[in-house]
Amino acid sequence: MSTDSLVDRQERLRIIAWCIEHELTMSEEDHQFIVKALYDIADGENPITSLNVKAKQGERRTKRQQNIAHDYFKIQHHIGGFISTAISPAKDGGLDLSVDDAIELLSRELPYTKETIRSIWNKNKELRSRDFKLSKD
Repeated sequence: MSTDSLVDRQERLRIIAWCIEHELTMSEEDHQFIVKALYDIADGENPITSLNVKAKQGERRTKRQQNIAHDYFKIQHHIGGFISTAISPAKDGGLDLSVDDAIELLSRELPYTKETIRSIWNKNKELRSRDFKLSKD
């Protein structure tokens, strides 16, 4: 089994598929891999195993699942930054809100329950900063 991430293994299959679709040559290693996988599948083997796209524990198999996990990670940073700012005094640029009021406000704007937002706030103390950066990812 490969030590590459599931995303890397899926990208390899996309490249192989693109090469086949456009009738381009591929590396000998990729050629042998796809030929063996197709023969194994034809012989009744599990395609997920044969194509080496079995998700390990905690890995997301579909692009949608990967995007949801990535978005959730990003939103955690925004939640921490927003609540930190909202509970800060007005003289420091905050909103003078209580944590409960800030969570209530966020729950009306985000697709998360108050309980989820509170859980993110409580479990991620390192995100309780008014200084946070947005990435292009």
